[in-house]
Amino acid sequence: MRRANAVAWLLPALATIAAQAAVPEIDAIRHGLRHVVIVPVEPPPLVLSPPGMANEVAKAASVAPASGTEISPNTVAMIFETPGAARAAGNVAAEVGDVLAVQGNWIPTRILADVAASELQERGAKELRIRDGVEPIPGVTDRSVSFSMHNWYGPLDHYYRSDKTPFAYAAPDVNAGDLVLEVSLANFEYAGGSFILAVRTKLVDPSTGAVLAKAVSVSFKDIGKPADLFSQGGQGFKTAFSNIGGELVKKDLKKLGF
Repeated sequence: MRRANAVAWLLPALATIAAQAAVPEIDAIRHGLRHVVIVPVEPPPLVLSPPGMANEVAKAASVAPASGTEISPNTVAMIFETPGAARAAGNVAAEVGDVLAVQGNWIPTRILADVAASELQERGAKELRIRDGVEPIPGVTDRSVSFSMHNWYGPLDHYYRSDKTPFAYAAPDVNAGDLVLEVSLANFEYAGGSFILAVRTKLVDPSTGAVLAKAVSVSFKDIGKPADLFSQGGQGFKTAFSNIGGELVKKDLKKLGF
């Protein structure tokens, strides 16, 4: 059921998978004439499915099952067959999320922002900077685990479809003449050994807020068993995320025109 939900939320994204035509600003970046500020957007929680997978992940991460009703941003969401079961897994999810986060130092979209910076440098960009922190997803007022995750995926889809950025950019954070590359996630799910990931990028003119180009790339890939991925601080999962996410960032940049 969760896989069906994931695919349902990916379909609108796939409808806009082709980036807009290459814009003059991209050539300016490639020739070092425009500076770029890369902005990581708040990632949704990692979703685990089916039901038995949550227990396997908890065991691998040395997290004992517990009850709970809430979940904080950037943690692992346990999605079960009923809304009540999903809420009851909140404490487990938070603890596993803490294992991955290492006191907040591992944030998925910041990892991808680093990849984007390296790739843009290889493509000729002369000056790049990654903005501190992450921009909260606009419209997310409920960060709990829900049965459908509509409280996350709905605002994420609205954000990506918009032709105007919801974020405010100004000096000294973003200077006159700079361009902004926003990096976000859509689907972020470990399902029965498979990893479902969608990476979205938007090139923005911060002076007007206009989206100049955007792209999304998606991966469904088998990455292995929980015991290999979530033990030792989740290093196996982090490596898989970096490898797959990095490839999707490269695809996005190519679609943008780089």
